[in-house]
Amino acid sequence: VVGSAFRPDPLTLDEVLSHPPLYGPRHRIAILEGLSDHENLGAIARSARAFHIDAIVIDPTCADPYYRRTVRVSMGEILFLPIVNMNIAEAMSVVRRKSGSVLAFTPSAQATSLLDFVDPKPGPLALVFGSEGNGLPAETLSAADHQIRIPIAHDVDSLNVGHAAAVAFALTSPR
Repeated sequence: VVGSAFRPDPLTLDEVLSHPPLYGPRHRIAILEGLSDHENLGAIARSARAFHIDAIVIDPTCADPYYRRTVRVSMGEILFLPIVNMNIAEAMSVVRRKSGSVLAFTPSAQATSLLDFVDPKPGPLALVFGSEGNGLPAETLSAADHQIRIPIAHDVDSLNVGHAAAVAFALTSPR
């Protein structure tokens, strides 16, 4: 089977957040920085749809969200998600302007466990994930409102970014 499609018109994060959340009482968005692997991007998109993420923000260094491998790994789910292309610092600023919180995910033992995190803010919740090898840059980690880790076995270094995103999406999903 061969498909042909037009790329959707680009959206801004303000446009996405100006509409009521699709699921639950607040918007939840995934922000991806430096994610260069099409398979990981596709896996994140599939999990994002499964766990009710309202949009994905990608920075200019991320893989093409409409590349055939990304679409295939996402099982086409990426085609149903708003994709916003923008600088990470600007995305964080938009979330904060809307009374939201920015959570930067890191395997660091000093970060707050996602299981212990309680967010008192009513606005959008932005979940930020970094590249497959290096994770998030220090400047992104320090610019976030909270550094969050997913509690895993102490003798395991980290999770694949696609798996980490799925866990984070599931654990922050409205119940």
